[in-house]
Amino acid sequence: LRTREQRMNLLFFAGSAALFVFMSTPASDWFWEHAPLLSFAQFPWRFVGRASLPVALLVGATMLPLTQYRAVRGGTDLPPGGWLLDLVPTGLVSILVLAAFPLTYAPSGYCPEMPYPGVEDVHRYEHATRLVGVDPEGAYFPVWVEQRPTASPLEAQYAGEGPVARFDERMLPAGADILAADYGPTKARILVRSPEPFRARYLSFYFPGWRAWVDGDPVQITPSDSEGLITFEVPAGEREVTVRFGETPLRRLVNAISALCLAAFLGYWFWPMTCRLAGRFLLCGGAEERGGRGAGEPAAPPFRFLTPWLLGMTAVLLLVLKLGVVDRIETPFRHAKLGDDGELPGVEHPLNQPYADGLTLIGFGQSATEMRGDGLLRVDLHWTVRHQPFHRYQAVIHLVGADGLRWSHSDSYRPTDYQDGPPSVLWTPGRHVLDSHEVEVLPGTPPGVYDIVLTVFDRESLVPLSVLDEGLQPIAPELTLGQVRLAGPRSPIQAEKLGIRERMDVGLGPLTLLGVRFDRDQAAPGDPVFVTTFWRADADPDEDLELHLELLAPDGSVAGTYDLPPAADWHPVSAWEPGDVWRGQSVLHLPADLDSGEYGWRLSVPPMEPVVELPTATRVDAPERSFVAPAVDAEVDASFGQVATLVGASFEPEPTGIGAGDSLTITLTWRARAETNVSYRVFVHLVDPEGRLAAQSDGVPGRWTRPTTGWVTGEYITDIHTLRVPVDVTPGDYALRAGLYGPGGERLTAATGQDFVALVSFAPELPE
Repeated sequence: LRTREQRMNLLFFAGSAALFVFMSTPASDWFWEHAPLLSFAQFPWRFVGRASLPVALLVGATMLPLTQYRAVRGGTDLPPGGWLLDLVPTGLVSILVLAAFPLTYAPSGYCPEMPYPGVEDVHRYEHATRLVGVDPEGAYFPVWVEQRPTASPLEAQYAGEGPVARFDERMLPAGADILAADYGPTKARILVRSPEPFRARYLSFYFPGWRAWVDGDPVQITPSDSEGLITFEVPAGEREVTVRFGETPLRRLVNAISALCLAAFLGYWFWPMTCRLAGRFLLCGGAEERGGRGAGEPAAPPFRFLTPWLLGMTAVLLLVLKLGVVDRIETPFRHAKLGDDGELPGVEHPLNQPYADGLTLIGFGQSATEMRGDGLLRVDLHWTVRHQPFHRYQAVIHLVGADGLRWSHSDSYRPTDYQDGPPSVLWTPGRHVLDSHEVEVLPGTPPGVYDIVLTVFDRESLVPLSVLDEGLQPIAPELTLGQVRLAGPRSPIQAEKLGIRERMDVGLGPLTLLGVRFDRDQAAPGDPVFVTTFWRADADPDEDLELHLELLAPDGSVAGTYDLPPAADWHPVSAWEPGDVWRGQSVLHLPADLDSGEYGWRLSVPPMEPVVELPTATRVDAPERSFVAPAVDAEVDASFGQVATLVGASFEPEPTGIGAGDSLTITLTWRARAETNVSYRVFVHLVDPEGRLAAQSDGVPGRWTRPTTGWVTGEYITDIHTLRVPVDVTPGDYALRAGLYGPGGERLTAATGQDFVALVSFAPELPE
């Protein structure tokens, strides 16, 4: 860094990189809130990408001592053998290119990406999202578009094979017609005959560069009010109208400046070579070989004559290596192929676990079996399919404790190096898909061993996809992949990081209750209530303590009591150290026989004082209960243990005559046999003639509104499910089955000895 210019450039690039990174951190909140134009950036993390350019230039600056090396004394050229320094930048560039070689190959056997969307795909997306113009803010519309359109009259033409006629015939006056028309992507020539003048409309948004002519004479374009479409005046008579998009003076000027900059860059790069070839070395290159640079002569260019040639030859050699060797034979640059047995070589934990709708989990890999509580766990899933799926599915991974509760964030996230694959509806047999996730532990999670649990769900209905056994029968809605042992965090947990909404800071002996959070303020009898508590150990507890919660009825009486561990059973208070900050999680089920009203909560840690009245309340709305059996189409009368009896089922429409692709609504009627503290789920499965699952509907009864924990003895519950018959049905009888299963996927056994009851059988009508 011998010159002031070099130092200033480096300081500028370093400052730019620091500024961009700063703008992506929470420390820049003030600027985001007070600089209105920043809202157009939308996402702070976008500034991280902007930092890549100055960082790349800073990395390149480390080459300056090599490319500009000169002897300190006399300003002479490179010493003997100094030309070898030219190999350093070439070698480093070669390493970067070779390291990027694997990224130029689609991994063998991977499902191909979704093809580049066409206009019809954009139209479908716009209708599905109701975002005509794709962007929620309408940022792709010109400023003249004041009212976002709801549809386009050109959709039918785009779906056809002919040219898109943008000249709006609806604007023609009575008696006018189009004699001829020739359309191109950005131009049109129309011969129109009209008995009177009219304002023509061209179905394209106006943008600088659009021009219109009538009989060769330019006419003024006026964007239509609110729509921003191209409009112009056309006189009466037979007229030739031309509309075309072209350059503007401003864009021509910018193009000229870009061309000049490119020419200057190329000239600067090849300046030494140009001078030597022209025979003007003394005028252009600095000094003769026998002496130093004379006074007033230009300085030597930053790149020596040899470097561009070495880089050019290296580029050619790397291209030959790739096309002639790497592309033709197996090399380390290629990814593993899917084996004949369906397993993917290199998968850390092979499974070949079948799922419903044709999915198969080949296996998975996890980044660690032991980690700190503030770390990230990466899980790589490898999928294939037995047949092309009918729905779009998404996977999520959670850490689940021995209490069955989730101790990670509600979603798993994508690693920064992950490239999204195609949606599941495009997966094809014989290929596989890499599905990577990062799991972030909740701050304050107690140390212990946690299950890694995978859930796959339909993105449209949010219904989980069933795990199947070897006979392709459903066994569970979730799959436990493995376990990870969590230790304490690397650094002490700050209470501010826990997400406490209202701080309490109540001292209870050696503990301080930092806060309590209930997941709902309105519920029904029997509903689960998720309670999170936050604690700090102020002293070394000498005994295990329990949290005692009381549900208070509107009249002040105790309606329910719950004894819970402050954090978790596997991390009792006696294991806490002074200064530790932990969270506790518990699920409480409200009593099933509660009446409607406002219920309060009271908390204590016996024998510590005080008893804390919590500043929260839960509104309980008791449902209307029926103790009279309703009419059903098909009587079943099958009991599942002491939990419930399936009285019968009704169907809409009648299963007889239903065809492929049709929807069938099944209404189940249950009678509660006894109250239960377990929230069972109902499954309704359609199985094909071979006994394989063809369609399913699983969930909490009453469309997730009547959990079994809220049933009272003798009550009748109506439970509605909807199934869609597959479009690829095969000849034969299909059967509808129903049953109950617990939180872990274990099914209840009916009086018949089976873990399901048959509702009805029918033969769907086959497609023509």
